[in-house]
Amino acid sequence: MTVILMPHAEDRAFTDVALSPRLANLRGATVGIVNNSWRCMDLLSDELQILLRGQHGVAEIIEERISAAQTLPQGRIVEMATRCDAVIVGIGN
Repeated sequence: MTVILMPHAEDRAFTDVALSPRLANLRGATVGIVNNSWRCMDLLSDELQILLRGQHGVAEIIEERISAAQTLPQGRIVEMATRCDAVIVGIGN
């Protein structure tokens, strides 16, 4: 069983932000993972990839590794948004 936590402020409405369309499932999808190399994020990324492929049928995973002191450059953000159906941004701490 996979449990997915959705951290969000329950008492605040985000009416001024356009949300991306939600996927019905991940089967056949391309999923991006932004790995900031912070402590255990490499391990988390490896486990996520196993679960995404094995249990959710993800077709392709694109991982972008950056150092913990960096942000993902704008060009790479655009590329991930263009190539991926969903992106996971992780901070393994």
